[in-house]
Amino acid sequence: MNKQKFATLAFALAAAAMVAGCQPGSESGDASVKSLKARAEQRWAYLIEKKAEKAYEYLTPGYRKTKSLEQYIAEKTSVALRWKRATAGETECKEDVCTVFISLEYEVSLPNSGGKPIETFAPLREKWVKLSGKWYFLPDK
Repeated sequence: MNKQKFATLAFALAAAAMVAGCQPGSESGDASVKSLKARAEQRWAYLIEKKAEKAYEYLTPGYRKTKSLEQYIAEKTSVALRWKRATAGETECKEDVCTVFISLEYEVSLPNSGGKPIETFAPLREKWVKLSGKWYFLPDK
């Protein structure tokens, strides 16, 4: 193989290696994003099921040091909304920090609504960080 063909092949392999980080099955690629989305949806499923104690485990270890389980449960069980479903959509990632865009469907009862709850949705942005290979939710507060 001559030098030019070798250089072209070496360049192609280097480019493929750089792109591999974005390919399915790679640590920072599709498999990791799928894992992240699944964790985001599971955390919301626990909140919807009124299992805040399980959702608490999805918070970063540092955040859990600042908010006790009892505080978190009280905060999540005192909402005036009835959460119905959460769907993780797009993600924006920089290494081990990602923003997950969530579509949260919920019901709310408003005065003068005839007693019938109104169903609507809210777009949310959640910050998630990967620590020791596992994704954790980091609240803004």
